[in-house]
Amino acid sequence: MQFIAHSRITRLAVGAVAAGLLAGFGAPASAATQDNTSSTAASVLGATDPQAAYAQLSETERTQFNARYLPARTVVSEMVTPADAVARESVKAGTTPNSIGSVQAAGCWYGKATGSSRAAAGNTLYTFWVENTWCSNGSSVTSNSYRTADGETSTPGWRYEGVKSKGAGIVGNQGRAWAKHLFILGVGGWDIQSPNECIRVKGSASGTAYADRVCSIM
Repeated sequence: MQFIAHSRITRLAVGAVAAGLLAGFGAPASAATQDNTSSTAASVLGATDPQAAYAQLSETERTQFNARYLPARTVVSEMVTPADAVARESVKAGTTPNSIGSVQAAGCWYGKATGSSRAAAGNTLYTFWVENTWCSNGSSVTSNSYRTADGETSTPGWRYEGVKSKGAGIVGNQGRAWAKHLFILGVGGWDIQSPNECIRVKGSASGTAYADRVCSIM
């Protein structure tokens, strides 16, 4: 089974709805302050009125809370595996992408693009992905289809609201599929932030894939 994975880091823009939180955004909390951060978070997330509880935090406590709960960066990766016998034979033959000559990778492939949003403290907030299947004759992509998309949260306070839109098609000799995911940071009726996360996978005729954060086949 072929396995190709690459990772890249991109900045994640934050919405104006979180402007109050960003005012105290700072460096990641050290290990020595981790316990304080946990107790601070518990006092906010477990409060009857979390917005009021957050407003009562000190500047240091806000900085610690923001560093653990607000998105700071997103790591994007892709994975591709053979989906049929023809593709598996191409892998066994040692066919390489963009090789010179008449022999190219052929067959059908599974592609998956994944985005992982992380806080400044280093913890993962949530993860989202999209998958497609495409086939090629070695030089041209002949078919492509959307498979699935989903997401999950890893930090309390964040919730996943699902895929809000999606699409798939062949553009520029690539089989492409994309999905837009909605995540919300909020408790007690106070939605602090609600980012829409785009993720796209693009499969080539040579059996490679590339991930980016675009919600379109174009």
